[in-house]
Parts: sequence; structure tokens; C-alpha cells
Amino acid sequence: MKNYLLYLLYELIPGLFKGTVRFCSETFTFIKECLIRIILILAILYFFNIAGIKTFLDKIFYSVQQWFF
Repeated sequence: MKNYLLYLLYELIPGLFKGTVRFCSETFTFIKECLIRIILILAILYFFNIAGIKTFLDKIFYSVQQWFF
């Protein structure tokens, strides 16, 4: 029983926390990369006004501005 408790204390529990931290960091890295790509694509569409995205985003920005201010 003592060996099992030592195994839990020194190997299993720290490994669980390391795995959880790694999973969270990988998830946030993936979200950051996707968000950067989405913002870049929207910026290109906005500045070249492709498919009327400029008026659409202006309406969204105006709505958000009215909602917060």
C-alpha cells in the first residue's frame, strides 16, 4: 500500500497535471493560430472590399459600438 501511495504522489498525480497543462497550452496555441488567420483573411477582404465585406463589418462595428457606448 505504501508503494502505491508513493507511486500516486510522485508519478501519477504530477503526470496528470503535466498532461492537463500541455493539453490547455496546445489548445490555446491552436485557437491563437486560427484566430490570427481569420483576422488576416477578414482584413484582406475588408481593405479590398471583396464581396461587400466592408459594409458588413462596418455595420457590425457600429452595432458593437452602440451596444457598449
